[in-house]
Amino acid sequence: MKTKQTYHKILLTFILFIFIHNLFAQEIDLTDVVYNTNQIPHCGSINLNLNDSHYITFKIHLEKPYYQDNPNGANDINSTGTISIKLSARGTQTELASTSVFTNSWTNTNDTSYIDITGHITISNSELDIDVNDNIFVLYQSDFNYNSCNYTIKRPKFSLNPNNTAISCGSTGNSFTVINENSSPGTIQYHWN
Repeated sequence: MKTKQTYHKILLTFILFIFIHNLFAQEIDLTDVVYNTNQIPHCGSINLNLNDSHYITFKIHLEKPYYQDNPNGANDINSTGTISIKLSARGTQTELASTSVFTNSWTNTNDTSYIDITGHITISNSELDIDVNDNIFVLYQSDFNYNSCNYTIKRPKFSLNPNNTAISCGSTGNSFTVINENSSPGTIQYHWN
C-alpha cells in the first residue's frame, strides 16, 4: 500500500522533471516553405504538381533559453545534436537531410540562443504514397527530441464526374467534369478515348 509520502515523492519528481524540461526546452520550427514559387502557409499543405520530382526550399529556426549567469553560456544541456528534415511516408520516416549542431553553432542574445538554417530538399514521387497524404517535418535530436509541426504533402488526385455513364449510338455527347481534389498546381492535359 502506498503512503501519502510516496504520492508526494512521485508528484515532486514529476514537477521537477517538468521544471527541468522547460528550463532547457527547445523550440524548432520549419518556416518559409516554398514549392513551385508558392509560399506554403505555416504548417499547411504542399500540393504537388505532376512532375516526377519536387524541389522545396525552407528555413529552420531552433531556439532555447540562454542564461547569461551560466558560465558555459550555450554549452549547457541540449547544445549539441542533429537537425534532420524527415519525410513520413509509406509507413516509415526517412531522413532527407541533416546537419550537426555544435556548441559554437548558437547565436546568443539577452535571453535566447538560436540557430537559423536555410535549406532545400528534393522529393521524388517514388518516395511518396499514392493515395495517402505524407508529411515533412524537422527533428532536433539532443538530450531530448523536439519536432516541428508537420507540412502535409498532397500528390495530384483527380476524379471524373460522372465516373460512369452510358452513351448511346448517335448521341450528341455527354459532359464530364474533372475535379482537382488536391488543388494541384500547373496545367493539366487530358486525353479522351
